[in-house]
Amino acid sequence: MGFIETEILNAVNALKLAGTSTTFIWIRGHFNIYGNTIADTLAKQAILLPRRELCEFPASDLNRWFKVQQMKGWDNFHSNYHAGFKYKIMFPQPSSNPWFARMPSHPKTFYRIMSRLRSGHCATKTYLLRIGRVESGMCNVCLEDEDAEHMILVCPIHRNKRRLLFEKIEEFIPRPFNLELILVTELEAVYDAVVTFIVDSEIKL
Repeated sequence: MGFIETEILNAVNALKLAGTSTTFIWIRGHFNIYGNTIADTLAKQAILLPRRELCEFPASDLNRWFKVQQMKGWDNFHSNYHAGFKYKIMFPQPSSNPWFARMPSHPKTFYRIMSRLRSGHCATKTYLLRIGRVESGMCNVCLEDEDAEHMILVCPIHRNKRRLLFEKIEEFIPRPFNLELILVTELEAVYDAVVTFIVDSEIKL
């Protein structure tokens, strides 16, 4: 990166501090656009000026700065988004890497199920009722609200397989269990146990 690029960045930062945002766009050259005509004139005048020496540095030196700014923007968007309040309570700090980056080599079913559980967008009756797809959000077996927590931790129809799930996760999570506590661990062994239980129990999420 040379002198001109550095001067441009300095000007952009100065404008930002003054409360003005800057956007770079392409415009047609030599088309009598007032600002572009001024830029052409100044560029021609600059050719006659003495060369200004500046130690050049690679653009990659700015990568860290750009990443920091992007994370700040993402954090602000995450915190102020109008929906997903439960998700933001469980995962208040956005990460630069997706959660599944720490859990490679799983089948697509694993990522689909856990993404739905984490986001709360599961095909349970309470969710389908909320989006107008069914007329009742009650479980057919026990006549309680059929949400993901009910299906995984409560409904008696899955009692036998649930014992095995609890045996696997109690090494990592203290009783009594709840779905939020399970999800915030972000432990691969816990997520594995949950997905195995859901698949073996033929729960459709």
